[in-house]
Amino acid sequence: MPMIKTGYNMCKFETLGVSWPPKGWKQLKNIEHSYGQAILKNPASAIVTGISYEIEPVPVYLKNNNSTYIYSVHIKGWDYNIYNESCEYSVLSFMLREKLDAHAPKHFYMSDIKTHLQSLRTTRRSAHRAFMSALFMMKQIN
Repeated sequence: MPMIKTGYNMCKFETLGVSWPPKGWKQLKNIEHSYGQAILKNPASAIVTGISYEIEPVPVYLKNNNSTYIYSVHIKGWDYNIYNESCEYSVLSFMLREKLDAHAPKHFYMSDIKTHLQSLRTTRRSAHRAFMSALFMMKQIN
């Protein structure tokens, strides 16, 4: 059964005047919106399942009064049934900073990696896997 796409036309990147994608993260250029979601309706079981992502630009002010952004990335899932019961869960989340060098390792610019609310130690491998997983899921949602 195909997923039904829903979402906002409004984008936080445009309303906040944030440049997107962040410097050094050219892989994110196809993610054009700060929010997206997809749902799957199953009439046989009367369950609606969904997945969404949200990218929240968080301003950070530097010592020289300049500002930059850290991007909070959250991917969440949920299930709703006919009895109005719901189950919401976090799939993956992390913080992303701009990279001054596009070839710099991801793990220096990612932090607070969590999967199913369990913190992961940020290493080269965990950062790469978290980023590639999030990128895949966001592209599929879009």
